[in-house]
Amino acid sequence: MTEVKITRLTEMNVSALRETLTAEDLEFVTLGATVATFHTTPEEALRVVGDAQTRAGAERGTRGHPYQSLHAVIRKLTAAQDG
Repeated sequence: MTEVKITRLTEMNVSALRETLTAEDLEFVTLGATVATFHTTPEEALRVVGDAQTRAGAERGTRGHPYQSLHAVIRKLTAAQDG
């Protein structure tokens, strides 16, 4: 099984994931206080978080939480994807 573990997240990053990921998405994500583990490929994890950020922007705007709080997660997933 492929797994991507993102560490050193802030409370706001984890909160943004909890608030924006769908119930279906959360079936393959384990969230801790400062950690998010995606039980999938880096590419799929990046797609899911990107979709969550797009939804957050459409529903709540692109300034502030949760939209801005997802940037660190996306950066770390991009780094994991690149290798």
